[in-house]
Amino acid sequence: MILSNMLEDFGGELAEEVSPQSIASSEQLEEEKLKSFDTGYRAGWDDAVKEQTEINRHIAADLAANLQEISFTYHEVRASLTRELEQVLRPVIDNLLPAAAHAALGAKVIETVKVLGRAAMDCDIEVVVAPASKEPVARMLEDDLDAPFQLTAEEDLSEGQVFIRIGAQERELNVDKVLSETQEAVAAFFDLTKEETRDE
Repeated sequence: MILSNMLEDFGGELAEEVSPQSIASSEQLEEEKLKSFDTGYRAGWDDAVKEQTEINRHIAADLAANLQEISFTYHEVRASLTRELEQVLRPVIDNLLPAAAHAALGAKVIETVKVLGRAAMDCDIEVVVAPASKEPVARMLEDDLDAPFQLTAEEDLSEGQVFIRIGAQERELNVDKVLSETQEAVAAFFDLTKEETRDE
């Protein structure tokens, strides 16, 4: 038996020689593959960006709607609270406060007289009030003031207006002016709040 028949032949046919044309077509094929991959990648990326943009737009729209709803609710609550507060404060400012202030006028006169009297111990005390205030102020002064005083009434003074003179010192108490300024300030506050609520 021949030795060549016993052994396997690994030589086979010689590989075909690689031609320049096959190399060029192979490179072109690779380029086409890369272009296709790049095109697909870009298309996928653009789709992902578009989808994310759409999601962000929806989130922004939902957030804006929620903020608008919260803002609307806030302004509703604010307007409601302002109305209720005004309903409570108006009667207090217009009715109770003037009555309380006028009732406390005598006590305020005594307090002011005592403060001024410390600086001018030997001087006469003169208290000038409106005719309608003379009697209640006189009662309080007689009950609570030890020093002698002269109480006179002047027609041109309002009920909440008092002048106290001790020596060269003079002090005016004007409850009506304070009440008027308070009422104006409260009215201006509520008017401004209503205007702001309308504008919002």
